[in-house]
Amino acid sequence: MRQKYLLCIFLLVTMLLPPTAGAATIEQVQAVMPEISVYLHDDDGAVAQCDKNQIKATLEGEALTVDSLTPSEQGVFYIFMMDVSASIPSAYFQSAKQAVLDTYSKMRQQDRLAVISFGSEVRLLLDGSESPEQVTAALDNLACKDVHTRFYEAMNLLIQTASEVEDMRRVAVVISDGVDDADATMSRQELERLLQQSGVAVYALGIDTVTAEAAESFRSFIRLSGGELYLFSPNTVDAVLSDLLSRIGGIWKLGLRANHNLADGQAHTLTVELGVAGSVTAQVLTEQWTPDDKPPYLLSCEADADAGTITLGFSEPVSGLDRLESYVLHDPEGQLVPVSISSAERDRVVLAVQGLTEQAGWMLDVEGLTDLSMEKNSMAELSVPLFNEAGVTELSKTTEDTAAVPSGRKEGLHALVLLAAVILGVVILAVLLVLWVKFRHKKPREKTEEKPAQPAGKQTVRFLFQSDESADHSRKK
Repeated sequence: MRQKYLLCIFLLVTMLLPPTAGAATIEQVQAVMPEISVYLHDDDGAVAQCDKNQIKATLEGEALTVDSLTPSEQGVFYIFMMDVSASIPSAYFQSAKQAVLDTYSKMRQQDRLAVISFGSEVRLLLDGSESPEQVTAALDNLACKDVHTRFYEAMNLLIQTASEVEDMRRVAVVISDGVDDADATMSRQELERLLQQSGVAVYALGIDTVTAEAAESFRSFIRLSGGELYLFSPNTVDAVLSDLLSRIGGIWKLGLRANHNLADGQAHTLTVELGVAGSVTAQVLTEQWTPDDKPPYLLSCEADADAGTITLGFSEPVSGLDRLESYVLHDPEGQLVPVSISSAERDRVVLAVQGLTEQAGWMLDVEGLTDLSMEKNSMAELSVPLFNEAGVTELSKTTEDTAAVPSGRKEGLHALVLLAAVILGVVILAVLLVLWVKFRHKKPREKTEEKPAQPAGKQTVRFLFQSDESADHSRKK
């Protein structure tokens, strides 16, 4: 009886508990700072249930903006790595070649396919630019007869080939009977780290005749790069390939954005909290970036005389906010007033001031600031009036187009406006003068030619404007 009672309680508690959280996995991460693309497997449908607005992501603890979460429609760059060593049975090898051709025939227009063969030597057999006839001919001529298996050298070529492709998912499929490290020029841990940081997902088609130990070793290596091992035989290769391509195609893309394009060439820890789909982490190598040609600007300035503070907000993270020499404050009499830094964040600084009053004439000069970017764009030097005649902060909020006038350029701006006005006035006067001269020379002649003949005996009416010829004629009469 007691056991039944406990069983009922257990079932009731189980029903009240929320569903077990899904476990999303990362296939690969590609970073072109400030954009970071995370490709996620959604085997149990948990990722599809995620609310984009509830996802949180950080890169080395720094918060990232979540831009999008959608099924990936991006083109896939398939790189098949064919083991051509004699240890691969002929029937398996022929099935593997057919699997590559089948993949090629099912590709979308935005996809590409490359092939690397590795045995005693490593070759880039196809780079993705070939015609269907060239692909078929290259695979037909491929044979498995080499003595050695230069696996590590082939992986290096894989990383190099994949790194030359942009704006595509990069997926490798290794067709082999296991990991051979006889030619290793680095440790397996180093190779695994390079693969994790390369943004390439590596899957594998392994022959099903290998030992369980060899298969597990192969699987653990492949999983570290976000892929999976699929064992096949000549009779099952079609079904296995279908499962593999289905997994590759069922990927979700999470778009993240940092607030700078800094790419230091180092690996950084990416952490993503996906809610019902759990949390995932990955190492991201930041080597590429999108150029930033946009300098920062002052977004807001709020002066509080009661608190004795001046708060400046900027359009993006700025370097130099914690340097006192970046700020020069003048009171209404033009005297320098010392300031101290109360707090300095990435895009916001709070200055402390003794004796700040709500009086027009307070002027804050800001200089020596750059944005946090690879280009280190300099912000224009500014002179910011703190209060107007009503004692209200002069610049409470601004945009890039309406930012404070740079100090040292106000007089230059006024001079340019005055010069433009003078030039415009001269041009107008010149046009009027040309028109007047034209009218002066043409009008008398036109009126003389149009003057009607006068009846005999009537007085001749002379025009105020007349030609010299008509004037002489009148004098002779």
